Amino acid sequence: MTDFNNGLNHSLKNKLVRLQNSQTLNQVEIGPIRKPLSIEFYEKWLTNGFHGEMAYLAAHGMRRARPAELVKGTVSVITARMDYLPQSTSCATLDGWTAVEFNRLKNSSEGIVSVYARGRDYHKVLRSRLQKLADHIA
Repeated sequence: MTDFNNGLNHSLKNKLVRLQNSQTLNQVEIGPIRKPLSIEFYEKWLTNGFHGEMAYLAAHGMRRARPAELVKGTVSVITARMDYLPQSTSCATLDGWTAVEFNRLKNSSEGIVSVYARGRDYHKVLRSRLQKLADHIA
């Protein structure tokens, strides 16, 4: 858990640590608002229309990079990470898993579904877990 002096109370930090430790999410961090390093690239990416049919990306535009535009007075953000490698992955190590996936690419007669698209829709799983995070810190 990142520690910085921004006035957050210890109770909130402790709740976030407990939630992360419950393995609901793989990583939960608190941090100050900073300009993302890749913001210029993202702006060009949107301008060039590379978001395709994902209109919500353009609709929200730069608010993703400027949380205070979404909620006035925002001085810090809580970020969460969830791995989408299925728990049932049989490879003992990350290297073993990647080797299996790269070997599958050699079989041109086999269609391959990306790992994030296997199993339940990870957007729904993440949304549910983020709601649990919100419930815990409310």
